[in-house]
Amino acid sequence: MKLSSQEIMVLVYIAEGYNDKEVAEIMKLSYYTVRTYIDRATLKLAARNKTNAAFKCYMNYHKEFMQVKRNLKEVL
Repeated sequence: MKLSSQEIMVLVYIAEGYNDKEVAEIMKLSYYTVRTYIDRATLKLAARNKTNAAFKCYMNYHKEFMQVKRNLKEVL
């Protein structure tokens, strides 16, 4: 299954070192919504944990991952 843009965005923040609560604050989402995105992405990517999901997202969705990362740097 393909990751949604929100799932990719959350994993980019995770890869940048933000924790779940910080991601929720930055994205203006509830903590539970962020956890749902992480859990769904972890399942879709057959990852062991959120760090592994972020790595697999980078490997499998490199173009989208890097685009989101560039956009985040402009915003932050």
